[in-house]
Amino acid sequence: MREDMRKALLRSYDLRVEAGEIQIERGVVDVGFRSQVTSGKHLDEIAAIISEDLMSMGVSEDRIFYKNKDTEIPGWFRATKQWDILAFSDDQLITAVELKSISSSFGNNLNNRTEEAVGEAIDAKFASDRGLLNRVIPPLFAYALIVRKNEESSSLCKKPNSHHFQPNEAFMSATYLDRFRIMCERLRRENIYGAVWFVVVDPDAGEVSEPVKELSYEAFLKEIEGHVGAFAATR
Repeated sequence: MREDMRKALLRSYDLRVEAGEIQIERGVVDVGFRSQVTSGKHLDEIAAIISEDLMSMGVSEDRIFYKNKDTEIPGWFRATKQWDILAFSDDQLITAVELKSISSSFGNNLNNRTEEAVGEAIDAKFASDRGLLNRVIPPLFAYALIVRKNEESSSLCKKPNSHHFQPNEAFMSATYLDRFRIMCERLRRENIYGAVWFVVVDPDAGEVSEPVKELSYEAFLKEIEGHVGAFAATR
């Protein structure tokens, strides 16, 4: 893990706390940890580093959009979807990147994140296949998931409840971290996303880990860089 990204990941948890404290000072308190993420700022530094890496690949700075500025593209099952980062070659979309973090309520967030990740990718792919995006080369859709490591996320999930069919064996006797890892592995293996980054952060211990080398930040960038090269060849 590169040092600049490692520090940014750890700082994102400081920003979550600061966002919650600011809301308390203003007299506005969201339920649970929601106040720590509704500000939408805790992943900005991570998005900025990814954007800088895109520029180092040759993408023009003025063709990269993030921080919720001009980051909408058409969907197929809904009108538009806002992504965290968009990168273009002229008017052609090279990549759309979705950044997600999970720090609490792992049981509820597990299913929600899975449904979001699959649904957003399918919606975008249909939009691309139906001609709403690029002319010839389809964009690469990329997904990054940052999960907090703590006692709750390291604990075993409840046994899957299925009366009629046997759940996949991989989900049996798995922790929440295991389930998120399996989700990310399958999102990439099944080509739901063309690049997937899975990272685990323990802010209390100051540790950052990437449990699957194929889902590391380095591998994530290499996948995107290959797509950047395909568009560069057409210019």
